[in-house]
Amino acid sequence: EITNGGKCINATCPYVSNIHKIVEKASAAGDTVLIAGDKNHPEVIGISGRASGPCYVFADDEDLQKLIKNHPELCGNSLTVVCQTTYNALKWTKCQKTLKKLCTNAKIFDTICKATALRQQEADKLSKECDVMIVIGGRNSSNTAKLKEICVANCPRTYLIETADELTLNTV
Repeated sequence: EITNGGKCINATCPYVSNIHKIVEKASAAGDTVLIAGDKNHPEVIGISGRASGPCYVFADDEDLQKLIKNHPELCGNSLTVVCQTTYNALKWTKCQKTLKKLCTNAKIFDTICKATALRQQEADKLSKECDVMIVIGGRNSSNTAKLKEICVANCPRTYLIETADELTLNTV
C-alpha cells in the first residue's frame, strides 16, 4: 500500500505471473503442486507461496524420483507440475519423461521462458562445436548458471565471467 499517492505497478514477468495463476487454480482445485527448480530461488519461493495445499519442489530428475519414492501417494493424487522459468530445458525433458511414466495423472505445464529455452538450445549446439566457451553474465544469475552448466557438458573448457576485466589470455 502506498500512502503518499504514488502508483504501484506490478512488474512481475508475464511468464512468472502465468505460473502463479496455474498454481493458484490447481491448488484451489485440490491438486498437489510439484515445482522443478531451485528451492532457494526467489522465483520458486514465490511460486510455491501461491499454493494453498500440498506443494513440493524438486531440483532434477534424481530428486523427483526420490520424492516419488518417499511419497508414493503422489502418483495417485491429482498433480500439477510446473518449472522455474530458467530451468534447464534438457533436465526438464528428462523430468517430464519420468512424470509421464510414474504419474500418469500429472498435468504438466512447460513453463520455461521461451527466450531462455532458445538461448539454452543455442548454447548446447554451439558448445558441441567449440574447444572453449565463455559465458558472460552475472555470477548469481540463474540463467547464466544454466548456460554454463549446459556448455560444460559439451565443452569442459567453459568459463563464466561477469566483466571484460576477468577475461585474460590465461582464461582460455
